[in-house]
Amino acid sequence: FFEEKCWITNDEAASVVARSLDQPRPLGLGKLSLFISYSCPYWGCTPFVSGLRLVETIGMSMSSLTYLFGLLFIFETGAFVGFNFALKQQKSPLPVLTGVKKLTEAYNITHAKIFDHDEEYIEALQRYGIMDVMVAIPNGELGQLSATDGALATSVTQKLAQYVSKGMRFTVAVGNEPLAGWYNGVYEALIVPALTNMVGAIKTAGLATSVKVTVPFYYGIMSMSYPPSAGAFVQQHEATIRSITKLLMDSGSSFCINIYPFFAYRDAPTSISLQYALQNEVLSVDGVSYAGLLSAMYAATRAALLRLDATYTAAALPIIIGETGWPTAGHTEATVTNAQAYNDNAAASGLDVYLFEAFDEQTKGATLGDGVENHWGVFSEAGEAKYVMASLPAPLKPQLSPSPVGTATKHSPSPTAGTSAGGGAGLQPLPS
Repeated sequence: FFEEKCWITNDEAASVVARSLDQPRPLGLGKLSLFISYSCPYWGCTPFVSGLRLVETIGMSMSSLTYLFGLLFIFETGAFVGFNFALKQQKSPLPVLTGVKKLTEAYNITHAKIFDHDEEYIEALQRYGIMDVMVAIPNGELGQLSATDGALATSVTQKLAQYVSKGMRFTVAVGNEPLAGWYNGVYEALIVPALTNMVGAIKTAGLATSVKVTVPFYYGIMSMSYPPSAGAFVQQHEATIRSITKLLMDSGSSFCINIYPFFAYRDAPTSISLQYALQNEVLSVDGVSYAGLLSAMYAATRAALLRLDATYTAAALPIIIGETGWPTAGHTEATVTNAQAYNDNAAASGLDVYLFEAFDEQTKGATLGDGVENHWGVFSEAGEAKYVMASLPAPLKPQLSPSPVGTATKHSPSPTAGTSAGGGAGLQPLPS
């Protein structure tokens, strides 16, 4: 399913299993087979099946098996797990360095995603060893970015260049969910010329290897997501999406989409089980098994891309999940226990994913009119961990760099219409 080769040897499987057993209970081969068929299109290869048969013979709990092979897929496929990191919509914002320090003291991560191109954030992440960062051009700047003079694209590229020289890698998110219905089409005409200018500036600066581009879409661009194999984009936006995906593929970049099983479950609890939404339940659809709703929605996205253009394979146009998470309050099933389960499962899924989000932002609910919006953080506004994610490794040592790149300018931008500076889960419509 991950569309990547997942080769492991018998000895590697035995070694990892031996180190990863908890209090085991026998796992039936039938249940194991469902997990295999979801996990890898190459599960028929002898080394992989032999390793899995070894697991079945020894016996493991399902939770340990999911965790174990999630880690194997991360190692074998090179998948990453990062955090959306934003503090600007907190009631009492943490200092940026403090926030990064708390995050890196808890988890050994190398990827983060921010919602603008604020140099204070970039420098703080670099100082603590987070070297792969998705920065953003907020929606409110798309008009300027699309201008024929290309000034903003050049300025942003020059800003990133000094950090590239220190080993950082970037993806520039051009807009944030710009085709979402609540924007009433304001940004659709701007997004392609803005993306074109950004790609051109990066190429002119000679940074095309270290700086990529993308456009984070909301899941509402999907007109069909069930069954996953029938995935398709909304016809109204198809021409725009086609132009964007061509730019992404030609520049060696990735397709980015935000996926929130929580909203799908909340809006249709009689049709979607909680365990399936939490990525705890395997479900077979048309003979294909999915380890949870996140996996099925991801598969539908790939099907939509292939329907758009048969060349949009995983190798040609990878998919990044730009946001996914589970809130801890504001709904009956928005609990710490469920959030921990979902985020652990998402992190162990073997997909490239940015979890939403590192810290609570307590002013978002009033803006977006939804009780859950204030409660997506793995940490509270004060920086206290709500729970510990077992699927992410703890840091080996502090990552603070002794010498920052330069003197960062602190920004306190005023709210801009259409800007999602602090991010947000958004009120996602239920995919049909």
